[in-house]
Amino acid sequence: QWLNDEVINMYMALLLDRDRAMRQHPELCAPKCHFFNTFFLNKLYKDAVEKQHMPVDQAYNYQNVRRWTTPKKLANAGQASDSVLKLDRIIVPVHEGSHWTAAMVDLNNKCFVFFDSFHGHNRAALSALRRWL
Repeated sequence: QWLNDEVINMYMALLLDRDRAMRQHPELCAPKCHFFNTFFLNKLYKDAVEKQHMPVDQAYNYQNVRRWTTPKKLANAGQASDSVLKLDRIIVPVHEGSHWTAAMVDLNNKCFVFFDSFHGHNRAALSALRRWL
C-alpha cells in the first residue's frame, strides 16, 4: 500500500506537535521548525504546470500561498512562532509520483536541501521555494 497525502499530512502535523512540545524544553537545543502540508508545493507551483500549462522551470504562483504564513494561519496550524523567518528550518513534503521526498529550507545556514531516498533532485521544487522565500 502506497503512502497517500493524508498519511503524510498527519505525519507533518505530528512533527509540528513535537516541535511545539520541544520548544517547552530549551535545554534540548532543538531547531525550531515548520512543517507544511502536501498541498503547499501544489499551490505554489505544481498547479500552474498542470492547469495553466506553464513550463516546470517557470511555474510559480505566490498568490496561491501568500496567506499560508500569516501569524493567524501559522497559529491555526499549531506553529508556535508568528513568522516562518524566525524559525531554523522549514520542511516541505514533495510528491514525486511514485514516492515521497522532502525539501528543507535551512534558514540558519541559508541553504536549500532536497531529501530523496532514491538520490534524486527536484530543481523545480527548490526553485519555487527560493522564489517564495
